[in-house]
Order: sequence, then structure tokens, then C-alpha cells
Amino acid sequence: MLIDGMPIMGALASVYGLNGISPSIIDQVEVIKGPQSTLYGTQALGGVVNVLTKDPANTPTLSTHAYAKSTGEGSISLAASPEADRVKGFVSGTAVRMENDFDDNDDGFSDTARRSRLALFGKGTLSGPDGERRASVAAKFYGENRTGGPPNFTDDLRGSDVIYGESIYTRRGELMAEAWPPGLDRRLRLSGALTYHDQDSYYGTEHYVGTQKIAFGQATWNQEVSASLRVLAGASARYDVYDDNTPATATAEHRLIPGVFGQGEYAIGALTVLGGLRLDHHEEHGLVTAPRFSAKYRPTEATTVRASVGTGFRVVNVFTEDHAALTGSREVVFEESLDPERSRSVTVSLEQIIPFGANPLTLSIDGFYTRFSNKIIPNYDRSPNLIVYENLDGFSVTRGFSVGGNQNFTSIPLTYNASFTVSDVYTQDAGRRRSVTYAPDFTGSFGATYTLPPIGVEVEYAGRLTGPKRMPDYYVESFGRDRWSPTHATHDLKIKKEFLGVSGPTGIGVDTYLSVENILNYTQGSPLVDASAPFDRDNDGRPFDTIYTWGPMVGRTVSVGVRVNVR
Repeated sequence: MLIDGMPIMGALASVYGLNGISPSIIDQVEVIKGPQSTLYGTQALGGVVNVLTKDPANTPTLSTHAYAKSTGEGSISLAASPEADRVKGFVSGTAVRMENDFDDNDDGFSDTARRSRLALFGKGTLSGPDGERRASVAAKFYGENRTGGPPNFTDDLRGSDVIYGESIYTRRGELMAEAWPPGLDRRLRLSGALTYHDQDSYYGTEHYVGTQKIAFGQATWNQEVSASLRVLAGASARYDVYDDNTPATATAEHRLIPGVFGQGEYAIGALTVLGGLRLDHHEEHGLVTAPRFSAKYRPTEATTVRASVGTGFRVVNVFTEDHAALTGSREVVFEESLDPERSRSVTVSLEQIIPFGANPLTLSIDGFYTRFSNKIIPNYDRSPNLIVYENLDGFSVTRGFSVGGNQNFTSIPLTYNASFTVSDVYTQDAGRRRSVTYAPDFTGSFGATYTLPPIGVEVEYAGRLTGPKRMPDYYVESFGRDRWSPTHATHDLKIKKEFLGVSGPTGIGVDTYLSVENILNYTQGSPLVDASAPFDRDNDGRPFDTIYTWGPMVGRTVSVGVRVNVR
């Protein structure tokens, strides 16, 4: 996960992923499939999600967005884009509050967490005399208090051994900068970032306090050698300080990871090939190599074939990445000193544009295969009172294929997209093959947008299909729960109307929307096991747990919102 091309999302931040980034600052999200470790670091095992923050040059002078949901959640965002000569800025703030309790599955616990969130963001850019970007600086703050448990649990009861509740306080700040020195035709790019993340949490009586600090710097040189050959080379350094109060971290961990990398891209006719190599040095693990090779073949404007192979390497922080180690009443056991995960990945894809008159259909087919060694997967089945972490005595595989398509119609105001993915995710441990828990056998999505011409109302539909997932065996043996979750689907609908449109360089745009999430009100039921005895580890081998989760927890939700943009 990258922000503006920089790997500053630490292990603590990865718990909530994109949920920890305010949508009001996102310009677009790039998804790059296949092994990308050469350019983006050895943790880019099977792909990259790059969140690009908004460019002040393309944002309204003033904007606001507010919404309210039937669950009791409300939000308001305010943003402004000041400008002075060649300096442009963008500042925004978003506040979200959800303090409503409801227990539709009647398990005695609220179906969703109460939360309050504040996100602040500021970005400034400096352009050159010809309008080219010369430098940018951005700062971001994210703070959230999240509380879950019975309706009568409040933050005043954090750590209570009478009422089980979970309370997570998160504070994260980031500072990012990049520059292209003048006179080099933007061939040299310098970038750097600082981030600080603090988390203070209670899971029942289990207290977890963790901090992570990251400093990152990188320099890249992009050179066109000839009309057919382009090379990119660079050096980076990442300094990571992590500390928590768990037995796994007796003292603060300090990691300095310097690296160098290079890649060359050569085009000949319809074929483009790319090869690269990255060398990172880890103090505990020595020199780590990450080679990469990719090829693109485009015989016609309508056909593109891509293939990519590469390797990855990842040091795992168990407690920061897997909160199941802290929730419930299970004891965490480390069988051994955990070695880093390593991976080898292969991806192949075909994109074909099929002409249908003026309404071409874009069809894509992707195949993927990643083999992990030293994979660290929590074992819930060794004992009902334990979660055991160890490196696999074998390997783990993620493989599958996906098919997708999208089409825009000109004769009618309709666009649609659909995709379907089949996955086989398993471990081979000590000669025994098993499906990985919580990994669905298949997923699908479908979306369509239709504009009603007479009144200018836009109707959007989105559906998601999730196949069966293997659940931990001890649920089956001790509680009679299903070994596999059922196949299920959720459906969302959104109706949007623009009342005023921005025309020309100035103007006011106002649009409102009504959305209904989970239209069919499908929920999985309670995810809890033995909710009546949350602190009893020895309750006839039936420990309280919070992680029998495979589907939606919240039913039908109605939202109304309004956006105003002033240019």
C-alpha cells in the first residue's frame, strides 16, 4: 500500500487499510497487478495499491460534503484550494461520528462499532515557469476512537473484567514531500516521508499499546537512452521503529533498510520487455534480492497481452497485522522465532476490445499464481484455548483467474462492468493440504449506471458475490457451527441528482444523492462464540471469541448526502 508512490503505510496502519484514509483527499486509486517488488520494495509481493492524493490544480476553490445514515452515522467534509502565483494549495478536514448502538442479531453485543473520526489534510505544490510540477509538500493527520461491545459498554470501562468491550484509540500523522530539481528535465525525482502512528487499545482485559515511526527517502533517475530503451535507477532507505507492550517485543525494534534498484524497458515493434533487480539489506536477514521480468505484447490496438514474474520478501509483525491475536479469550503461542515470508509470483493477462458498433466491449482475463515459503498463518485448530503462530513446514499457494468486462453505450446513457474471480488458496504443511481460513473460493462484482435523460437523475447499482470460506475447525467440533460459510451476495443502489452544474472556469455545482446499501437486508447473524462467558478460558473448552465472521454484520442502510463545489 502506497500513498503518492511512497511506502509509508506501516504494519499498524495496515489493519484498517483504505478505511484509515479519508475519501475526501483521494484523487484516484491505482491498482498494479503482479509482483512489483523491484520498484516499490520487497513487500509488494503480488501487487500494489497506490493512493494518489488530490492535486490542488484540479480541486474546486471551495467544497463541502455532508451525509447522514440510518445507522446514526454522520459526516461532514470541508475543503478549500488557495492559490498564489505558481503556488497552489489544498486543505481539507473531515469529521465522522457514529455513536448509535443496535443489536439486530440479539447476541447482546452491538452489531457495529461506535466511532468518532477526524481527518485533516493539507498539500501545496510549486510549478515551474512552464507550468510543470517542481515540488510538493503534504501533511496528514488521522485520529479515531472506536468502541465495540455490549450497549452498556463505554470507554470509561476500558479494561473491565466484568463487561467485555473493545476500545481502540488511533492517532497517525504523516509528512510527505517530493521535488524535481530544475535543469534536469524532470529526470531526477527526490521524495521523502515521515510518519508517526500510535495505537492504544483494550480487548477485554488485554491491553495493547503500540507505536510505529517510519522515515523514508528515495531518489530515482529516469533516462531515455534511445527511442526504444528507457532505464530507471534509484536508491532508497527506510528506517522503521516499532514498539509495543506484548511479550513478542521485549525492546523496541529498530530496522534500517537501505536499498538500490534498477530496471530497463525495451520496446521492439509490438513487444515491450522490462527487467529489473532490487537489492535491500536487512540487518537480521542480510542481503535480499528481488528480481522482476515483465513483457507486454500488443499486436493490434484492440489486443494486449501481459506477463510478469518476480519475488517478494516480508517481515511480519503479528500483533499489528492480526488483531485476532488480541480479541477474545485465547492465549497466543509462538512455536518458534518467526522467519520472514518469501514469495514467487507469476501473473498473465489478456485485454481484448471487442467492437460492437459504437459501443465497444473491453474484456479482460487474468491468471495469477503466488507461492509463499515461511508463510505465517495463525492456527486456531491446535487447541480451543490457543492461537498458535509458526512458519509453515511447507508452503502456501494463492492461485486463480478472473474474467471481467466493461462497456459504455452511446445510444442509451448506460454503462456497466462485471467481474468474476475464482481462487484456490491453500497451505501444504507436513504433507497435508488445507484451504486457508476466511479465503473465499470465488468472488464477483457487477455495476451499472443509467442516466434518466428527461430529469438528469443518475442511478447506480453495485452488487458483490462472495463464495464459501473455510472457517476454523474448532467452531465445527465444539459449537456445531458450519465448516464452510454460505455463498452470499449484497446489493447497493444510489440515486444522484445534480441541481446546479459548474460551467466554465467559475460556477457552483450542487448535487444530492440517496443510497441504499445491502438492499436485501442480508446479514450473517452473530459472529460471537460463547458470548455469555467472555472472560472464561476454561469454560468446558468453549472460549469466547469474536471472529466467526464471514459476511455482512449490518443490514439495510439508507444514506442521504449533498455536495457543493464552488469554482
